[in-house]
Amino acid sequence: MTKKTIKTGSNNQEIRIAFLRNGYIRHQLTEKEHDELDEWVCPSFTNQRVFETITDGLMDYKENSDAYGS
Repeated sequence: MTKKTIKTGSNNQEIRIAFLRNGYIRHQLTEKEHDELDEWVCPSFTNQRVFETITDGLMDYKENSDAYGS
C-alpha cells in the first residue's frame, strides 16, 4: 500500500486539511478521509494541537449557535 504524502505548508494541504476538519466536525467523513486526517494529525504533536484547538473552538461555536437557534 502506497502512503499518500501531503507536503507540509503547501496551500493544497491547508485546503485539504480544512475540508477534512470540517467533515470531521459535521460527522461526514468517509473511512478513507478519516484515515487521511489521522495521517496528518497523529505523527505531529503540533498538528494534534492545531487540530484540537480549531475543532474544539468550532464545535463550541456550533453548540452555542444550536442552543440559541442561530
